[in-house]
Amino acid sequence: MQTQNIPHLPLSPHGAKIILGNNITPEQIAIPIAPTPTTMFGPRAACLLSPTGPLWVADTGHHRLLGWQNLPTKDHQPADWIIGQPDFFHEGQNAKRTPGKSTFSVPTGICKCGNGLAVADAWNHRVLIWYNIPKDSHVPADLVLGQNNFIDNIPNRGSQQPAANTLHWPYGIFCYENKLFVADTGNRRLLIWNQLPTENGQPADIVLGQPDMISRNENGGDSPTAASMRWCHDITMWDDNLVVTDAGNNRVMIWPGIPTENNTPCAVILGQKNFNFVELNQGFYLPNASSLSMP
Repeated sequence: MQTQNIPHLPLSPHGAKIILGNNITPEQIAIPIAPTPTTMFGPRAACLLSPTGPLWVADTGHHRLLGWQNLPTKDHQPADWIIGQPDFFHEGQNAKRTPGKSTFSVPTGICKCGNGLAVADAWNHRVLIWYNIPKDSHVPADLVLGQNNFIDNIPNRGSQQPAANTLHWPYGIFCYENKLFVADTGNRRLLIWNQLPTENGQPADIVLGQPDMISRNENGGDSPTAASMRWCHDITMWDDNLVVTDAGNNRVMIWPGIPTENNTPCAVILGQKNFNFVELNQGFYLPNASSLSMP
């Protein structure tokens, strides 16, 4: 067997070097979910800003971000910073008050954005952006997308139709070469800003997954195609290819380069036999090497 062309995977077969979060022992029947500097509840995303830190984690179920000034070196190491709650021991959507520049309701995505940070604040139907990387607790965001201000949190700004400047359950976020990508999950689409936004509520430039900026039907209101989406969740770049997980269609979509036109179809899919087939595990009960289930 030839192995010289198989890329080296960054994951060790021996498991993770460090585990952050709950310290679970074999005799435990239930996992504690009360917030502390060391516990988490359903964390959905993490972002290491440099090889040595800081590290920011979206502690989704506690509606907060946890920050480590340096790359953690031991299991269950307590966080140094917190954004979204008054302290490490409180939780609740928007800290049980009105939304603001430093509150969250189910933060699900986080990424480096220019010199700063961007967070998909899913149930506030917005994205928060910090121009500089937060290096302390309670640092307020500088900019909001999806809403006109930091107080509003209605999906699609209260309209039945989306627009280029609205969001509905944005779950994933990614920044690449000063372009911002947001998985606008509830609107079944991916939004692209060709330059990093500079104004609150700034509209996106490109939409994928829908024929236009005012549509939000699953698979564009028709059968699945190479251009349609149903519950897109996450985004990344693989070499120069745009990669999006289309969870509702049980597949991954890949575009060569970054699309410049609305509703551009993808070139490759993973997890399905063709562009029109969307069954979980390709219609079989058990998974196989080429199938996916809500990636």
